[in-house]
Amino acid sequence: MVQPKENKMKMNSKRLISLLLVLAMTVALLCVGVYADPVDETATPAAENASTTETQPNAEAPTAEEPAAVEPATPAPATPATPATPDPRTDGQKVLTIIGDSIAAGYGLSENVNSLTNQFTLHGATIVDGSYPQILRDEGGFDVVHKDARESYTAINFLRMIDEEYDNELAQPKNYYLRWLSECTFFLPKIFGSPTNDTENLKANIKNDIATADAIVINLGNNDTFTMALLDFFLRSEYYVYGMAAQPALSALKGKLNAATSLNDLIQMFGGTYADIFTKEEEYLQLFKKNMDRMIGVIRKMNPTAEIYYMGMYNTFEYAQPEDDAIRDFLYQAGVDLCNKLEVYAKQECAYRNDIHYVDVLGTQVWKSDTIYSPSYWLRFLVHCHPDYDGHRFMAEQLMNAMSLDTDANCPLANFIDLIPTGWYHEPIDYVLRRGIMDGMTDHMFGPEVTLTRAMVVTMLYAMDGKPSVNSLSPFGDVQATDWFVNPVVWAADNGIVSGYDDGSFRPSNAVTREELATMLRSYAGYRKMDVTANGDLSKFADQAAVSGWANESVSWAVGHGIINGRDGNRIAPKGTATRAEAATMFTRLCQNVL
Repeated sequence: MVQPKENKMKMNSKRLISLLLVLAMTVALLCVGVYADPVDETATPAAENASTTETQPNAEAPTAEEPAAVEPATPAPATPATPATPDPRTDGQKVLTIIGDSIAAGYGLSENVNSLTNQFTLHGATIVDGSYPQILRDEGGFDVVHKDARESYTAINFLRMIDEEYDNELAQPKNYYLRWLSECTFFLPKIFGSPTNDTENLKANIKNDIATADAIVINLGNNDTFTMALLDFFLRSEYYVYGMAAQPALSALKGKLNAATSLNDLIQMFGGTYADIFTKEEEYLQLFKKNMDRMIGVIRKMNPTAEIYYMGMYNTFEYAQPEDDAIRDFLYQAGVDLCNKLEVYAKQECAYRNDIHYVDVLGTQVWKSDTIYSPSYWLRFLVHCHPDYDGHRFMAEQLMNAMSLDTDANCPLANFIDLIPTGWYHEPIDYVLRRGIMDGMTDHMFGPEVTLTRAMVVTMLYAMDGKPSVNSLSPFGDVQATDWFVNPVVWAADNGIVSGYDDGSFRPSNAVTREELATMLRSYAGYRKMDVTANGDLSKFADQAAVSGWANESVSWAVGHGIINGRDGNRIAPKGTATRAEAATMFTRLCQNVL
């Protein structure tokens, strides 16, 4: 990590304020790709709050408790509308949908990059030559690529298009400011040449593009955080003066900037210091996380099976010059910190962190430019903070690596000599291996026919939850601090996902029965605040009476959600065991059908 040089910073603080204000003014005057906004400040609708605790035969049934720290409640999204166009997959085609801002839109890609007119080049629905969507279209093996990215758009814009309830929340008086910013974002591309019906067309198509996709890429974050923090301290004053009248506000803002004759005029006009920017950045970062959680939840409801890829951020000031300079180092470090925070969110904090793939693009190259002390750097900042052609190539390659699109050798099953690529279990085992839910029993043996044990189940659930830290001691006499499964068992017990037998044991090496497994999975779903309604019809199974009373609701729930199906002879086989390959199938269905 680069650390600011304190002695230079003291001398150059005024210079930093001046630079940031110049950047802010330039962005505001050019009015493109800048009005970013995260989520509204209202609480998202709470998901179902029920939870259940595993109860073993002859064991006490403990009182279910709400975990002290759980995943954020998954929003209840609006029912998706009928797709605007037919599903292209009816022809067996492979479909990719890209949701993003100016980066995915291909903003700034021009042979004449230093031309100021390049900062007004908007692309609408066009896939721009040299952009990573174009590379994925031509080299990624997709038959159809929907590029639903727009310059200046943010998570809030796309969420408004796919969640009517969210759009209604923004109409509440306490959310007027956020709605005003969003309306500005919708409005600005039209000023500079996008079709007047572009937003309407996008809204009509994006639901279909999401619902029909085999893979979805989300490329949002920088506008929602740093850009909004940079502009907020004077945009808010414009809003208070002009309210929802976006166009007069923008015109008046330009007039006030033109009337300013000195830096003191600007400071008095807008107020604030560079410290305010980073305070605001943290505020908008938290709102962005909430917004993204809700958007991913809506997307998952609209399309339960598509692979979702979250594109990480790159550092806008990675290649800024001069390198050995306190202000440049300060800006560079601020960029690194933001990238790190967004990565932590995607990998550890996101409510859907086990359902998305994080794509690291931190090494993305941006357009080279003059020193930060040159006016041309800030005049052309809107282009020079975007990836160049090599940067887009790098992003495309990182995405293709994450998607394993290059060769079959990247299939995780190829690492294990006891797995057959054409086996019935290929898809579910591929699913759990890529997400780190399961691993091999050795480096080269997966053990698909090995009987699943209780320790294995909690270890898989623990991996799905991101392997959180554990500070408690084992409550079970047969689980020791040196056991490989101690953290998963303690975590599961602490959160009410499992309970021991009445003799105080956990019996980690015991083969788990199908009804025990159903109970554990339902308990985990309750911990995640998902649907735990017991809605499966057990009467269709010949051995319904064999289901233990304590497991009846859990088995009904697992059947109702398609997690457990019958076996030969129309049996549910509640006392039967499961293999590791069968467990991969059940966990895949849990992720796709419930979480």
